[in-house]
Amino acid sequence: MDRTKIAVVIGFLGLVSGGVYVCSTLAAPKTAPEGSVPAVAHIVRADAPSTCAAPSRDWSCFDLTFDVYDAPAPRSVKVSTVVENRWSSRVQPGAWVSVLVDPKTGEVYLDAKAFAVPAPAPVATH
Repeated sequence: MDRTKIAVVIGFLGLVSGGVYVCSTLAAPKTAPEGSVPAVAHIVRADAPSTCAAPSRDWSCFDLTFDVYDAPAPRSVKVSTVVENRWSSRVQPGAWVSVLVDPKTGEVYLDAKAFAVPAPAPVATH
């Protein structure tokens, strides 16, 4: 092979590997920053997003609307997240889930690690 063909092949391989890296990074579930505070949330709505970058067929994308109980009164928050299919039954409307709240920004993250234990108890509402 001449040098031009070798350069084209190397460039193509670099482009493909870079694309795979970017796609897998974008599809990775968002993790809460260090120092996030646990809270309880009630799922009000679960939708399939119009675009989804799940890392594999073992994952599903959700647009979840929560009532988050991290203050005296609940607040409504919408979160786009990626969940392993084995836990998809835990992210249905009416379910209670554990979330993590970034105290600096107030951003809410689904606590997927908490799926390994029973769901949190519902918060008493008036």
